[in-house]
Amino acid sequence: LSVTIEVQLGSPEQQQQQQQAGTVRLSFQYYTQLKLVGVAAATADDEDLLTDLFLGDAGDGVLLESVAAACSNGAYQFGVPGRPRPFRWAQDLAGVDVVASLPASYTGSAADREQVLSSLGAYRSQLRLEAFAERLASAKQCRLALK
Repeated sequence: LSVTIEVQLGSPEQQQQQQQAGTVRLSFQYYTQLKLVGVAAATADDEDLLTDLFLGDAGDGVLLESVAAACSNGAYQFGVPGRPRPFRWAQDLAGVDVVASLPASYTGSAADREQVLSSLGAYRSQLRLEAFAERLASAKQCRLALK
């Protein structure tokens, strides 16, 4: 499965005044064997933008155990220009749950278990799309201002 979206950056007022902050074209691809989502940008400049978007998440899979295991045997290579990368934020946007759940053998009290599950639920329901779009727009505007 592959989906391509074009993100219009800037406020509606800026877009109406032809002062767009720009657009970013992103291609999302689902890796069925890894059960993860990869993202690639249409341009090399935007690809760099994605790798710098969140500190420590360059899309190389280091943050994801399943990707690290697949990369260690050479089955997958990420970081190749134009190839979708499994960014941690992409998993969050796609609803892929890479946060570990509590094991059945959890020995904490019922109250502790409920608190942990509640915290995981709150994490999973955050406004991820809005936060991502704001961060992407801000990063793109900064890049354009530096040119």
